[in-house]
Amino acid sequence: MDNSQASNYTQLIKEIEQLTKEAQRLRDQEIHNVINTIQQQISEYNITPSELGFHPEILSPASKKMLERKSYYRNADGQTWSGVGRQPKWLKIALDHGHKKEDFLVCNQSTNCFSSELNQSNKTDDGQL
Repeated sequence: MDNSQASNYTQLIKEIEQLTKEAQRLRDQEIHNVINTIQQQISEYNITPSELGFHPEILSPASKKMLERKSYYRNADGQTWSGVGRQPKWLKIALDHGHKKEDFLVCNQSTNCFSSELNQSNKTDDGQL
């Protein structure tokens, strides 16, 4: 290999390294966006790990605990949220319309049970919260 071939080779190696770094940066950015989208949809549709095909026998103890998580908020349509993670879309919309999270408590200290009348009163004429 003569001197000009060696410099071409060295230059190609540098280009490969730069392209590899750029590809990894773009991949990391895309993965971040994909994960955010997936997390939002899981929260919005209240998808459980078992619905995604994860079986409890292969889940970590922390994941098993998550499967047992109780719902603390529920709207009149029966959609629930445990209070952990991102707020679901239905709750965000209700909060934007002046409701309080406490309006959707499944059980609170004053009633100690779910009040369907409470959530029914939160519906508008078109049935939306």
